[in-house]
Amino acid sequence: MNQALKKTYRTQLTKLVDRANEMSDDNAPVDHKEAIVLINRLKSVNDSLKRVNIEVASEIPVDKIESECEKIIEYEDKAVAAIARLEFELSSAGGKYAASIVDAEEDGGSITAEGRAARAASTRAETKRAVRLPKLELIKFNGDYKMWPAFWEQFETAVHNNNDLGESSKFTYLKSVLTGNASITVQGLTSSSSSYKDAVELLKEQYGNNEKIADNYTQQLLALTPVKTKNDVVSLRKLYNTASKITRSLQTLGVSPQNYGMMVKSILLKALPFTMRTEFLKRQVTTNDNDDNESVAGSVISSKEISYEHQISQLLNFIKLEVESIE
Repeated sequence: MNQALKKTYRTQLTKLVDRANEMSDDNAPVDHKEAIVLINRLKSVNDSLKRVNIEVASEIPVDKIESECEKIIEYEDKAVAAIARLEFELSSAGGKYAASIVDAEEDGGSITAEGRAARAASTRAETKRAVRLPKLELIKFNGDYKMWPAFWEQFETAVHNNNDLGESSKFTYLKSVLTGNASITVQGLTSSSSSYKDAVELLKEQYGNNEKIADNYTQQLLALTPVKTKNDVVSLRKLYNTASKITRSLQTLGVSPQNYGMMVKSILLKALPFTMRTEFLKRQVTTNDNDDNESVAGSVISSKEISYEHQISQLLNFIKLEVESIE
């Protein structure tokens, strides 16, 4: 009997989820009344399915426990995601939830007026925590270290710090924007409020390490292709854009120019055509000679008076001016 109930509930839940997805994907305004009814039906069927799953747990053969657990998680995740999407549609439209709640099992009307009032209050409290994301496209994160700062900055503002969102809804949105290796990092966590905190900690531990991110940028610098001639404007522009982006990113991470300045300058100089490299060094010598009255040798070598940050800025500006003069 319980197995038959489980199959029936799963079939019904699938139909309700499909209907919820249709409403979310439709460009037409969401019918508030239908959405509220559908949300409560989803919750009711999902709760009933959970109870049946517990009751039939002892009947599952040992060799099928793992696959059955995966199915249980899959159905629960679909239900939570469908509910979150409907709540998002309602909150985005600026509508208000009805105080009443559709209950599929009122036990023949045995629920008292006080009970209904308590349910309504509970529903309003839950509604207050409903999804209220701004209308923006969340950045997808696939596990690329250099993309983590931008991804987390946006997600933290739009979702993580959004007090109107429950932990389960936050977890649903987090999983929806994770792909590739990042998705694998949180694989296996169930859709629950505690899982969101665990997922964030795992992701920060894996991808929020500034040293790993800085190392990744270093590898990008080392992989820069040398430009053979100053007439190759496309390659020079690419070199300038890449180097500028990396140095800005390192500064954003709080990495001191003293830690990467000499390396960046050396790599950039080697990537420049010989004529441009020679011209830059000559200009640097002349500038330092006029400003500080230093020796030529002392000027070519990074002097303490000139910060690494300033030297990199000079070099990038030199490349930029050369490119613009040719373009």
